[in-house]
Amino acid sequence: AKATKNLRLRPDELQISLQVSLGAKVLPEGALCPFCGKTNIDPYGDHVTSCADAGHIVHTHDAYRDLLVAWCRTAGITVQKEVTVQHAEGSYRADIVLPTGIPGFTSQTVLLDVTFRSPFTQTGMKKSSKEIGALAEAGESDKDNRLKKKLEDVKYKFLPIAVETLGGIGKECAPFTE
Repeated sequence: AKATKNLRLRPDELQISLQVSLGAKVLPEGALCPFCGKTNIDPYGDHVTSCADAGHIVHTHDAYRDLLVAWCRTAGITVQKEVTVQHAEGSYRADIVLPTGIPGFTSQTVLLDVTFRSPFTQTGMKKSSKEIGALAEAGESDKDNRLKKKLEDVKYKFLPIAVETLGGIGKECAPFTE
């Protein structure tokens, strides 16, 4: 297949891409992130992939969520996206809702929450360097601690889908995503 005009890199983009791939410095030392204005960017450009203000994580989250929804629809599973549900302390917007449950797991309505964790954050480096998926498991734990009881009290089954941006997944969601 021929490459289209839109799939070509400009020379400056190719140069940066090669530098990043080779682990070379691409930014000056001590530069402040232009997106969040709070963090010094490392010279290898890793902060950009984990900066919430840069939009990378949000776009990745939405693309992953949409892919899961498409897979459910292809499999004939009733699925809804971005649904707000009420609980005793307020409301919660679920990324994905499976109103008829998951066969063999539960017949309750399942609320899936996609969460991404980047190993390029300070916390991420420590956790992800120990074990693949450890950072994702921390994401699952955070979501469970904040939401699981509140949502299960109002008869929903809550399941976080935690993914590391470099590919690790959490143990809680592994049976449903592998």
